[in-house]
Amino acid sequence: MAQTPQTPNPDPWNPTAAVAAWLLPGLGHYILGEKRRALILACSIGLVWLGGLVIGGTSVINHKAHMAWFAGQAMTAPSILIDLGGQFRAERSTDKTPARDPIFEPSFGHMYEQGILYTAMAGLLNLLAVIDVAYRPPNHRQAYPTPDTASGQEARA
Repeated sequence: MAQTPQTPNPDPWNPTAAVAAWLLPGLGHYILGEKRRALILACSIGLVWLGGLVIGGTSVINHKAHMAWFAGQAMTAPSILIDLGGQFRAERSTDKTPARDPIFEPSFGHMYEQGILYTAMAGLLNLLAVIDVAYRPPNHRQAYPTPDTASGQEARA
């Protein structure tokens, strides 16, 4: 009796891994078994996101001040937590003076804008990672040619 080879699912959809990748960059790939790729994504996206927070402070993530940039920032779930924390702090604050004085705007560096740009860029990079993990089959390994197989010779066991 001949067995027919199993055809892979043409549309592998991983909603759990996609949500995990949105919650924490690299976590979706880790769930699918791609630990090296998960580490690379976690470090690169995480460092860009943290760099934006270090440059501009946590106030760069504010959905009321700049809604369009927040759409990009929200592609990483920790941005939403920081925004909620900032809104909670603003509501509970007894000091009603504006946080930024529009009369005195320092012109050196534009650190606030750079922080917004970095955190939004990290969110958009994470969106690409979420899309990648959403349609990737578990334990997917791309076959890279080895020196033996690249020259046409088969590796001998």
